[in-house]
Amino acid sequence: MTSFSGEQWNSAHAAVVGIGCRLPGGIRGPRAFWQALMEGRDAIGVYPPERWEQMEPLLAEEDRSPQQRSAGLIDDFEAFDAGFFGIAPSTAERMDPLQRHLMEVVVEALYDSGTPLDQIKHSRVGVYVGSCNVDAPSMIFAPGAQPDITQISSAGPGMLPAILAHTLDLRGPNFTIDSACSSTATTIHQARRALQVGEIDQAIVVGVNSLVNPVISRGFSGGAGGAGGVLAQDGRCKPFDAEADGYGRSEGAAAVVLQRAEDAHQADKRIYGVVVGSYLNHDGGRTRSVGIPSIAAQVELMNGACADAGITPEQVGHVEGHATGTWTGDAREIKALAEVFARPDHDPLLVGSSKGSIGHTEGAAGLVGLIKTLLALENRQIPPTANHHTPRESLTTRAIKVPADPTPWPTNREPFAVVSSLGFSGANGCLVVTEGHTSPSPHPVDESAPVVVPLSAHTAEVLEGTATDWAHALTEDGVHLAHLAATAAHGRDHHLQHRAAIVTRERDHAGAALTALANRPTHHPALLGPHHPPGQPRIVWAFDGHGTQTPNMGQDLYRGEPAYAAAMDEVLAAMAAQPGYAGWHPDTTDPPWGVDAIQQAIFATQVAQGRVLQQWGLGPDVVVGHSVGEIAAAHLVGILDLEQAARLVCARSRVLAAVSSFGGMLATGVSLEYAKSEIIAVEPELGIAAENAPTMTVLTGPEEPLRRVHGRLEQDGIWARRVADDTPAHSWMLEEHLSGFAADIDGLSPADSAVKMVSTVDGTTIEGHRLDVDYWKRQLRNQVQFHTALVNSVPAEGRCLVLELGSLPVLERPLLEAFGRYDLPATVVNGGVAQFDERTSLHRMLAQCYTHGVDPAWPHPPASPAPLEPPRWHHTPHERPEVPDLESLPVTEVPTRLREEVHRIVAELASTAITAEDRDTELEVLGVSSLQLGILRAQLAALHPAIRGALSADISHIPTINGMTDAVLDVIAPREADPAI
Repeated sequence: MTSFSGEQWNSAHAAVVGIGCRLPGGIRGPRAFWQALMEGRDAIGVYPPERWEQMEPLLAEEDRSPQQRSAGLIDDFEAFDAGFFGIAPSTAERMDPLQRHLMEVVVEALYDSGTPLDQIKHSRVGVYVGSCNVDAPSMIFAPGAQPDITQISSAGPGMLPAILAHTLDLRGPNFTIDSACSSTATTIHQARRALQVGEIDQAIVVGVNSLVNPVISRGFSGGAGGAGGVLAQDGRCKPFDAEADGYGRSEGAAAVVLQRAEDAHQADKRIYGVVVGSYLNHDGGRTRSVGIPSIAAQVELMNGACADAGITPEQVGHVEGHATGTWTGDAREIKALAEVFARPDHDPLLVGSSKGSIGHTEGAAGLVGLIKTLLALENRQIPPTANHHTPRESLTTRAIKVPADPTPWPTNREPFAVVSSLGFSGANGCLVVTEGHTSPSPHPVDESAPVVVPLSAHTAEVLEGTATDWAHALTEDGVHLAHLAATAAHGRDHHLQHRAAIVTRERDHAGAALTALANRPTHHPALLGPHHPPGQPRIVWAFDGHGTQTPNMGQDLYRGEPAYAAAMDEVLAAMAAQPGYAGWHPDTTDPPWGVDAIQQAIFATQVAQGRVLQQWGLGPDVVVGHSVGEIAAAHLVGILDLEQAARLVCARSRVLAAVSSFGGMLATGVSLEYAKSEIIAVEPELGIAAENAPTMTVLTGPEEPLRRVHGRLEQDGIWARRVADDTPAHSWMLEEHLSGFAADIDGLSPADSAVKMVSTVDGTTIEGHRLDVDYWKRQLRNQVQFHTALVNSVPAEGRCLVLELGSLPVLERPLLEAFGRYDLPATVVNGGVAQFDERTSLHRMLAQCYTHGVDPAWPHPPASPAPLEPPRWHHTPHERPEVPDLESLPVTEVPTRLREEVHRIVAELASTAITAEDRDTELEVLGVSSLQLGILRAQLAALHPAIRGALSADISHIPTINGMTDAVLDVIAPREADPAI
């Protein structure tokens, strides 16, 4: 007997790694479908009055009826999130509704598989659509219809997958198969073969069906009297039931994502199940006519599929039958099942059909049956078959059972199931599937580590809806926080329009923060955002100076972040090889003690922080360093190698330690001008250590004058504070040590860097090779021009993020003061310890960058996707703007109104902002395709009776807004002065 495990998969085995489905009764997604199946729910309803009112006129007079028509209908059938796909509303409204549902359900399946759209762009992903639906083409091409080119491009089965492949830029096989009811079973077979031979590495298989043309249902019903038809009077399938009287038609959209099972297993994908065998055939001439199923063909079909899978029918535990509820069809299927799966009476074959619940989705039926069977395998339960109450007599005389209640998988059978799909055309498909072996759990994670859960959406409403769903997943469904974080980071696309993030260690906190996001303006400490970033920002790294030390600086990160610890060990080893190393280490209970240890600790923590940020994809475009922070800045952008930077910081800290007992620094809330005229003029022994902001100046010098100034400022109500563990840096008191310092760092060989560095010695951009010995002498002695350097590091145009590197965020106030004074487009992001621990603070820095438009390299590794609800969509009715009636306008107003209308239509088609300056730009440059040009013609033709004739000629020689407007004006109105030109 054959069985499979994850190690035995091969290229012939196709794993289903993602599912999306929209089915009658408001069913969205595999979890909702499974719940409906297990409840035995009847999802058949009636046409809403507004839908039926649009459809009924298509019927002949004698076929119309006031009674409500039953059918399996998809909710919000006309709805579509055109904005998500970047499709113009005017284009979207001309699309076949099946195309709209297909596009959204494919995204749902891809996200369910943990595959963001950006990941498959430009790739040879195959799109295989199964559909036998002709509703839209039959109406678009009806006699007397006047379709435009866009409608033609969306009509017909062959065009169903086209816009999806174009929008997502998928470059593999792309086609629709129509073999009637077996269409999607056939597409699964073809996709599996393409994966097996290596033609593609991933396949998207889709099935869609709609019920918008009642004439087709009229034909299946057998006419006005219903004689000879195959449709049930109540619109319901009753599989294998004694009261079966035909089938019920249903709408549906379903999609699965397939990969070679061996690839999916290695990638740790969640595998719903694996297609291990498939077989196609045709009834041929074995029956009286096409449409009558052949018993012999079905026997061959199921035996062939089992043989292809390498199993025997004896190993099969369950069959998902075609079972539409037609009297002849079900009877013949029972006979075929009994012949292939001969079982003793005490061990009957368990057979079911999802059609009892959701109806017959026709071309999509095979895929819907496959999804139901995969869910049964995953849950080791066979759901009841809805609308099966009394077994047919032919069932009671054979060892075949249709479960009336949820039934455990047979313990004496292996996890193999057969899905049978029989086409009205006589074309048949059969699949053999087995269970997957990958459990949906994340990689081992540090339970104490904070995680970042990013959220994004193209509208605020979708962002809030996503937050609601994910909060429920955490608090009600038991999804692991790290699992959600990995899925959100790696398994979703990251929209720029609206972003938020959650940073926490606790699942309950994450749930509460997500709930707060969903119920704005409620806030939660773990929530960052939401923000509406205008684009990708530039990143500025600002390095703190002396005074930012904390008692346990670096300890939390050293113990919890491997990348930080590795960088720290490397830096400490480099400093240990230098004279003057103070011996500080983060993994002790002793705080850095003494100026030399503090300076070295600041340098080491900043380098380790920077290495982590670089690993997270948050490297800088610009760096600026305050005092000792400038050394870490120079090293991290490659100006100084680690040995040179370590030598420099040890030599520098040794000088500062030597003078630390003779003076210090005083931070004040006064301007540079005030400090010079009102303080230094009175206390000439003092100097300026740093100008941090227009009203933040740091004084330096001997102890006595510092004490006097400190007391005087406090007496005057002016803010002043001594710098912790200070030393008289940047003062005249260092001058006698500068020659020795220069000797200690002799031989520096700084290099230029691709990253811009702004010097706090000169306040301007500096080339790396200029950071020589003389520069560092001046850097130690002279005033820190941090404010000037900061202003010069932030571009006047284009937003930027200023990331503060250090253990204690002290630069935020001067940064914000500078940005406010000069109206600079910048946001401060810091990762130092304030109200959060070090690890959480650094992760919050990452999250803040994300919410402001940066796409980082996520610190948590990819994992099999968490079981989440399908993504939210922004479904709003497309309201057509009021169209001006040019014929009724005064002649003088026509040119302006026409030009405005052409501008509006072009802007909508191009899905981009277009200004008056763009009116002489070619439409192709503005993003209008040749197909959309047809829409433009059609919309313009509605403005004035004479325009139709004007647009009958080729207008490609006037492909601009002004050109088209002028060409039309030449026909419909005398050329007078046009104020818009």
